[in-house]
Amino acid sequence: MATLPDLVSLVLFLRAVDSSSLSKAAEQSNIALAAASRRISLLEHLYGVQLLYRSTKGVQPTPAGKALAEHARALLANAEKMQTALSDYAEGVKGHVRIQANTSAITQFLPGDLAATTNPDGGCPCTGAPQACRLSRPKQGCRNISRGNAH
Repeated sequence: MATLPDLVSLVLFLRAVDSSSLSKAAEQSNIALAAASRRISLLEHLYGVQLLYRSTKGVQPTPAGKALAEHARALLANAEKMQTALSDYAEGVKGHVRIQANTSAITQFLPGDLAATTNPDGGCPCTGAPQACRLSRPKQGCRNISRGNAH
């Protein structure tokens, strides 16, 4: 597997590009200028290209740096989406609920019981057997729902 850059270095790189200053990027990232410079150098070494033109007036991205900035923005946006998606699982508000019930309970009681649960995503798409119903966002602290003799 190829070596990948760490997200902290990519954020630092984007801050340097956006501010045209490695000093400002280091300050925004709460790291020393020497550490910031080292992280950028490691990115350059990883890809084998110069990413920034450095001068006394600041930094500017090279053509390779512009390409990296574009990809880094997309990667960080996807990482943020991933964090958001997984946080629902970590907080216990997203998952699967399996309900087993006999036919009578499914037709008589289950619709009312399911309507009483909070499901902001709307609906309760049933998958597989009629007894298996998947809730996208079950109410936090929700108890098991069971009716009849589900064996």
